[in-house]
Amino acid sequence: MKNIPQSADDLILQYLDGNLTMQDKSSFENSLKSDNNLRERFFQLKLVHDSLLANQLNHPGSNFTASVMSNLQPSIRLGMSPKNGLMLLLGVGIALTLGVIFLSSGGFDQLTGVITLNQIQLPEKFTQQTLPSIPFNANFIMKILIGLNLAIAFVLFDRTVLQPFFRNRAVSRVR
Repeated sequence: MKNIPQSADDLILQYLDGNLTMQDKSSFENSLKSDNNLRERFFQLKLVHDSLLANQLNHPGSNFTASVMSNLQPSIRLGMSPKNGLMLLLGVGIALTLGVIFLSSGGFDQLTGVITLNQIQLPEKFTQQTLPSIPFNANFIMKILIGLNLAIAFVLFDRTVLQPFFRNRAVSRVR
């Protein structure tokens, strides 16, 4: 199929929308009968046009927002219950304590070395040069993990203990 000019596409779309005069409409129908490329393009655009007409968007009613908002519960809480928060805080504290004890006893001092990526068998089309070696120090990695664990513990402590305490304190002052 040859390229159809944009003006022909516009003419087809105007015909499909019913925006042509009677003279232009009959002229277009005659050229449609004689030109195979134009006819093929017409059927393509007709298919798109008909499918767009068939799939009209449904709009919500005028009171949609009001009905949704009235059905929402005003007591939606974002967060966790104090019991679950304290249990999670206890678990983080235990993991933090065990990590510090094991780190201070020297349990990770011997876990150092180098990870060589050249031992991995990759097809030659993916690698043209040698792969780097990565130094590995478990002691340093454990210190990072303990620091992250400590940050999580502070966030949990804030969410489960401090925020409810100060919220209750502020409410009791207002009364």
